[in-house]
Amino acid sequence: MQLSESHAAASTSFSTLAKITVQAINDSHASDVGEVCATVDGSGSHTSSTSKSLPPMDYSGNQGDRWIYMEPFEIEQFQYRYFYWDGVIWLDGSGVDENGDESEANSEELWNNYNSDFSALVEAAKKSQKGYKCKFLELSRIEIVGQDPSPSYKGQIGDVHIKIDSKFSDAELGYLWNGSKWIANLENTYTLAHAAATRTKSGEYCIYGKNKDIYSSYYSAPPVDYKGIKADLWIVADKTSGSEIGRFFWSGKAWVENNANGFEQLKAINEAAQLKARSTSIGEVCYAGTNTSAQTFSSNLPKSYKGKVNDRWIVMDKKGEKSNIYYYWTGKSWILN
Repeated sequence: MQLSESHAAASTSFSTLAKITVQAINDSHASDVGEVCATVDGSGSHTSSTSKSLPPMDYSGNQGDRWIYMEPFEIEQFQYRYFYWDGVIWLDGSGVDENGDESEANSEELWNNYNSDFSALVEAAKKSQKGYKCKFLELSRIEIVGQDPSPSYKGQIGDVHIKIDSKFSDAELGYLWNGSKWIANLENTYTLAHAAATRTKSGEYCIYGKNKDIYSSYYSAPPVDYKGIKADLWIVADKTSGSEIGRFFWSGKAWVENNANGFEQLKAINEAAQLKARSTSIGEVCYAGTNTSAQTFSSNLPKSYKGKVNDRWIVMDKKGEKSNIYYYWTGKSWILN
């Protein structure tokens, strides 16, 4: 949070503003209060708090409130435990409450009911006019279906607006407030293109050397009449969420599913082809509709590029020790987010 407000307001960099936002989120998670999100139904308001602290024993909130405990797992990693307030004690998914009182034989069933109810509340809130609202320190985030951020917004530098596409629930488009206007995440174009492409027959596909991979929710399983080469990859996605539900490699004659005999050998061939392609100046090239994205270890971005605005060039770290660097094409030059 070291960036001055005047500097942040003048900035058009999404990544610069994101540093403010991420720091505030991390600080809120480290506090006893946590990041607090709110929903409303016929029985009143309900909150969901996310914190590295366990839920408070002297809690005075409403029945059905949620507490997400970021339990330490490994260095800088956490596993999440979900607790629900039944009016007297916190219930977790194992059926054992944090008070050590196991007298409620149906606590696991109650937890499942609360979990289902809260999930429905969140989805309903996102589809409402006001959206699903969260607070982290002095900043706020709104998640809302189908609504662009308001140009007359008045808030804090680093506030977040997430527009969930009304057609594709997995397309979440991010905007950050710089003090005078909203700055769109340059990744938004790809996010929407990816969601749309995966619902088509051709899917989003990547080419590396003679091999390719396809990511599609159009099929419930890869097509048996496929014409490709050995070690091509096919990822089957869920039609609603867009998330991966199956992974297959082409043996040259049939598709081999994850954990089946021969899968690991085909995977090794595929990964070697990807590595070889990414070591070239062209890289591994992916297509999501009209959006193109190159993944390569080369930082020599093409100067005479002939693609579309917001095409991506991703510079990868060959050792996998550093974060990828994303560049976006303005129509005239490459820029960072």
